[in-house]
Amino acid sequence: MGRVCLMDMDGEHDALDTEPDVASGLAPLAAPAPTSLAVLLVEDNPADAYLVRDMLTEGANEGARFTVTQVDRLTQALEQVVDTAFDVVLLDLSLPDAHGIEIVTRLHAAAPGVPIVIMSGNKDEALAIRGVREGAQDYLVKGRVESDLLVRSLRYAIERKRIEDRLNAKTREQETFIYTVSHDLKAPLVSVQGMAGILIEDYSAALGADGRRYLERIVANADKMQALLADLLELSRLGRVDDEYSLVDLSAVIQDVTEQLHHTLTVRGARVEVASSLPVVYACSKRLVQVFTNLIDNAVMYTPKERVPLVRVTASNAGGAWEIEVRDNGAGIPTAFHDKVLQIFQRLPAGKTLNPTGSGVGLAIVARIIETHGGRVWIESAEGMGTAFHFTLPKARGRSARRLGDCPSHSGR
Repeated sequence: MGRVCLMDMDGEHDALDTEPDVASGLAPLAAPAPTSLAVLLVEDNPADAYLVRDMLTEGANEGARFTVTQVDRLTQALEQVVDTAFDVVLLDLSLPDAHGIEIVTRLHAAAPGVPIVIMSGNKDEALAIRGVREGAQDYLVKGRVESDLLVRSLRYAIERKRIEDRLNAKTREQETFIYTVSHDLKAPLVSVQGMAGILIEDYSAALGADGRRYLERIVANADKMQALLADLLELSRLGRVDDEYSLVDLSAVIQDVTEQLHHTLTVRGARVEVASSLPVVYACSKRLVQVFTNLIDNAVMYTPKERVPLVRVTASNAGGAWEIEVRDNGAGIPTAFHDKVLQIFQRLPAGKTLNPTGSGVGLAIVARIIETHGGRVWIESAEGMGTAFHFTLPKARGRSARRLGDCPSHSGR
């Protein structure tokens, strides 16, 4: 019979039986069964495949064991992820029928819910970053991986993917809620605007000066609410509506935006200077028009009246993407607010003075658009010193990079 020795506070020892009490009907406590994780190994080198299997066997512990299915072609991997439920994919980037980041892109598109870990012989930091941006959870370099690191990477990738999926589900719920509320509020708001218009038109004389002033405030606030609801509806559509992607010339986008903002630029005498040869990117043209419209319009609106607004748009090569910069000479943003202003309804106190009609949604729309394009947004600014908005966009596929030249200007004068 098994026994456990316990020591009480007086130093005395008591022995307890650890066998189950048959009469009580209690079963012994069993160790938890190991978790079985299904791994799809996409590797065409037999030696590397054997090594991976050996490391997974060596690194497996009581908390996990691995069932490995190996294929050596991307076409086979695409068939497997459609037909079989895998917990994780371990992927080489050099296969007989495909090479490089294209493998990650196609596999992620075929099975977006399955986490991918890249295991490549190429020690390339830029390639690793591109792989993660295209949907991989981690990037490991062959020859530098031991069994414990491999096991930990696979398990962490699975957990990160689960968390990511939960966050995405919450985001979709919020977008649906915003859309529903915004849509349902439109009808009563239109009714308020219509009734207020009738009162102004037919009963203005009977209302008196105070009554007309109050009614004008009602109309102004209703118009502001309508603009806010329109922005909220637009924000809710991002990520829910499938946009059409194509090769987009950023120079043409900026030209379109400056023409749309001609009146705004002219009134302030603003200048927009653009690099003479901005790149071609793979994106949704309509969404990029929204991005640059928001950023350039904001730059003008938030430039103090005593300054002539100046906006400069440039681009630089950031490896697997283009980094775009939109810089202005406006009021600037304190460091503490750099992240906040990219969130919905977040406005600077000084901004409310410079642009009282702003909704606090425009920059959130910019951030969301860039996010849906697989890029990121960040701010470089100091209060009173102007602001530089930076964001990344994917490079055009199959196109060589254009050289960036000097800056001609689009003037509002």
